[in-house]
Amino acid sequence: CDLPIYKEEVENTLDSSVISIVPESEKVKEALAYEVPFVLEYPDSPPSIKIKKLAANLIGLRYIPREQGLLSKIVNYFK
Repeated sequence: CDLPIYKEEVENTLDSSVISIVPESEKVKEALAYEVPFVLEYPDSPPSIKIKKLAANLIGLRYIPREQGLLSKIVNYFK
């Protein structure tokens, strides 16, 4: 379904607050097609970083993404 999902609609439907929004990414779809967790396959992708931040937040920690060097950025671009 290509219809947008709005935060307020989700909150009203579930009668609860949304604590995080994970961005869409083709990388997630690719990982699912290969039946591989996207957080492992694309650890530095925006959805993976958002999931890691959420997980850390839920257990009272702060997640700090690792710095990526130029070579890592190039390799991840072609993954």
